[in-house]
Formats: sequence, C-alpha cells, structure tokens
Amino acid sequence: MKKPGRAWIAVLCLVAFLTGCGGNYLDFTDETLVTYTEAEAFGLNEHIEIMIDNSGQGVYRQVRYVGYEEQEVSAEAAFSLSETEITSLQAEIARVNFMHLREDLTDPHVLDGSSQHITVYADGTSRTCGGYNPSNRRFKRLRSVILSFVPDGTAEECHEKFEAALAAAFPVSDSDH
Repeated sequence: MKKPGRAWIAVLCLVAFLTGCGGNYLDFTDETLVTYTEAEAFGLNEHIEIMIDNSGQGVYRQVRYVGYEEQEVSAEAAFSLSETEITSLQAEIARVNFMHLREDLTDPHVLDGSSQHITVYADGTSRTCGGYNPSNRRFKRLRSVILSFVPDGTAEECHEKFEAALAAAFPVSDSDH
C-alpha cells in the first residue's frame, strides 16, 4: 500500500516548481547594485566605470593612469534612475541568472577585444563576470540594459570634465613646444 504522504510531497514540489518558488530571487539590500567597467584593447591604460546603487544614484566615471608612477586622473558625471528603472534592472539581473554565470566569459577566438566586467551586489555578497570581448548572450543583454540607463550626454559631460582634469594634471607650458 502506498503512503499518501509521499504523494502530497510530490504535489507540493510540483506546485513549488511551477510557481517559481525558490527561483531566481535575489536580495538587493546592499548599497551598491551593479558596476560595469570597460577598457579598450591596447588602450592608454584608461577605462570607464558605471556604478548604480539601489537608491537610484548612478555615476559614470572615466579613469586614466598616466606616467611612470601611474598617477590617476579621473572625472565623473552623476545621473539618477527612477524606482521603476531600479526595479527593472534588478529584475533583469535575476532574469539573466547573473549570479550563476561563469566568472570568465572571455571569447577564446578573439585576441584583441575590449575588457568588460559586470559586478552585481546581492545576497550580502558580490559576483564579477566578464573578460575580453565576452560573447555570452546573458552578459551582453545585462550590459545593454545597464548602458541604456545612462542618460544621453552623460558620457560626453564626463569626457569634457576628464579632458579638463587631464590638462590640469599635466599642463603644457610654452617651453614644451
């Protein structure tokens, strides 16, 4: 004779599976939500960073390390996301199942691609995935979503500030010509 308890457990497991219990739920209680960094191949030791926190504050930052002692020269431009946009970004992170992507997503067939990395802060920890010219569809989708939340003109504003900071850090005198 079959035990009825096993049948109920099987039904409960099936219901939990079909309704998504225990799915891709992530706890986004950390201050920072996501960072994205990108450095072009064979660049000037320069990269961009995009940081977005859970309150909707974002920063677009351009950084270059210059000279023998690699002095950092940087500039940033701030932007804001709405609560709806933050919720959308969190949902996309869960949808692409980011916390379970391989860490190294480098395309082995490309030797000179840009370096791209995304770090997500959730569940009291962080996870960084990316590499050189990452070709993973889920990574590329999340990258595209992150970049879509940077308002038009933000990169240009940051670059103008960066050029001014670079000129201030390394002034050119008349005797240099």
